[in-house]
Amino acid sequence: MRKASVLAVFGASALVIAGIMPVGIFAQTGASGSGSVGTAVQTDVIQSDEIIQLNSLRIQSVSSQTLPATITAYSDFGTGCRKFQNDQSAASIPCPMVASRLYTINVSAQTILLFRNRTRAQISDFQSGDLINVYGFMNSDTQTVDALIVRDLDRPASRRFIQLNSVEVVVPPSSNAPPATIGVVRAAAYPCYDYGLNGTSAKTIFPCPMGVSSSIKPEAGNSVSMAMPSRQSDVLAMMKYTINIDSNTQLFGRDWTGITLGQILLGDKLNIYGVLNSDGTINALRLRDISIPRSVPPSGTLKITTSDSLSATVGNYFKAAFKVSGGDNVSAYTISTDGSDNIPGLSFSQMPNCSGDVCIMMISQDTIFLSGTPTAAGKYKIVISAHDSPSPIYCFTTPCPQPPVSYGHAEFTLVVNPASTNSSSPSINSVSGPTSLGVNETGTWTIKAIDPTNGQLTYSVVWGDELRMNTSTGTYRSTQAQVIGSVATFTHAYSSAGSYKPSFTVINSAGLSASASASVNVGLNY
Repeated sequence: MRKASVLAVFGASALVIAGIMPVGIFAQTGASGSGSVGTAVQTDVIQSDEIIQLNSLRIQSVSSQTLPATITAYSDFGTGCRKFQNDQSAASIPCPMVASRLYTINVSAQTILLFRNRTRAQISDFQSGDLINVYGFMNSDTQTVDALIVRDLDRPASRRFIQLNSVEVVVPPSSNAPPATIGVVRAAAYPCYDYGLNGTSAKTIFPCPMGVSSSIKPEAGNSVSMAMPSRQSDVLAMMKYTINIDSNTQLFGRDWTGITLGQILLGDKLNIYGVLNSDGTINALRLRDISIPRSVPPSGTLKITTSDSLSATVGNYFKAAFKVSGGDNVSAYTISTDGSDNIPGLSFSQMPNCSGDVCIMMISQDTIFLSGTPTAAGKYKIVISAHDSPSPIYCFTTPCPQPPVSYGHAEFTLVVNPASTNSSSPSINSVSGPTSLGVNETGTWTIKAIDPTNGQLTYSVVWGDELRMNTSTGTYRSTQAQVIGSVATFTHAYSSAGSYKPSFTVINSAGLSASASASVNVGLNY
């Protein structure tokens, strides 16, 4: 059935704005197909050149601002498609393409273009990211639609007041003071509420806006992928939003006491009431962080401990490890040092220092390290907070109880003593070793060092290929230092070509240290 025969099937009213047929063509139907009328078509298979209606497609691109033009769009989840046999038969069917595929929609001079309020529109009014309904001929062989009617549901732009519930912070506030943005993800099946265009309507549950059209803009150095999901199981993971905070946004904790932006942390759960913009961002009018206040956890939840001495000396290398244990998810924790004093010369990291027979530079999932060489004496407060991350439960009904999150909080005091006047740092007199090696060829490095106090020296090395090592095949080969007097010898083989700078460190019994490095080319013009 081609365009020329549409009037014979639907009558002249099919192409007249007043009383466009079939009934319901402009409704946004849900996945259940509510709102369909007439006798159901028996088959749900789309044949070439059949007339179908595609609801709530998201525009990816528009080829031209003049006609003819081609619109590419993909299907938002939670919407339905309909198929027509005559002017009174409309049946809900599965949309004929998966969401990761694009529809190609041909728009000609004969295509009726409409705004949401059913007034006439121009092709130049249709923009990337807009939500549209399409009615026309579907060619299943070429996956294209020759459009008879296209309606832009996002034009003219309007404000809609909504509420997101229990969304999780994946990008912390961009600033501790307004204006700021927060990136959140709807990671569980909590309902969204609609309060209408003016915020005065009664609260109703509605399909949460799709995050694939949102634009989370993380801080420099971070990125959040917003690619279209490739399968339906990715739906919840893709519901990401940018929340705009301004000076009028009200910020509350779980107990409705006021909070500041600086208190909102990665992993917090938020309820957000505000205005949904056409680009998918949300201007927050009221934000409630239900993770605040962060009360000290009951006994038996998360414990934070250290077995290291919290006494350091100016000029001496120091390192302490703070380990988190307990909770339901023992494989990984989110660890924070917010509230700790700034300790000159020391810094926190979840990446341990690297030395020894087999060394892997990796982020610890349960430990945070404080290390460095302190430069100022004094007493410093250390605050360690942590929570686990139980896997979410996905539900098809609401409410959807989630596993509890376990929290931990502990405070410590580090004492940094003044530099000792009786100690002197060791020194490295020389480092000798190969300047070029073949891949997997063993090299030998010799380090000569002295300690002014004639004390015992401890030697260590970071080879520079720790992140490249293949632990599954055991190709990493290295030895500890062989020490004779003040001379230490290391051997090592690099399994990948490249330029490396092994770094050698000596530490005396007073904790004072010295470092030196060498350079070696592996498999390069060798």
